[in-house]
Amino acid sequence: MKKKNILNLIKYHFERNNTQFRNESIEIDRYFDNIGDYQ
Repeated sequence: MKKKNILNLIKYHFERNNTQFRNESIEIDRYFDNIGDYQ
């Protein structure tokens, strides 16, 4: 995960772009799954 992912998440929330917000959230979730952080 990079800063870009978090900035995009904030941007999509602000723009009310639900589809992109959901896609970015899934990408971040997959990153945490890959490193074994399930909390």
